[in-house]
Amino acid sequence: MFSHMDLKLTILFIGFVFGNFVTAFFVSKLYTDKKPTEFGSKNAGTANVGAVLGKKAGFFSLLGRCIENSYSYCTDMVSFS
Repeated sequence: MFSHMDLKLTILFIGFVFGNFVTAFFVSKLYTDKKPTEFGSKNAGTANVGAVLGKKAGFFSLLGRCIENSYSYCTDMVSFS
């Protein structure tokens, strides 16, 4: 089965993958079918999506980012505890 170190590395990898997930990109594609780097400040972030697409899109982008960061933090805490 898995050793303790294998489990920690697997959890760390999952946290890394979730840490690289850009929710602003998916919110932008959902609302406009464009990448966030194609409008506004050309930044793929929550502020750009919120400024161009409105508060609702900005909120969903921020919410997704918070969930993503919380998951990454929790997986890292489990890995290194």
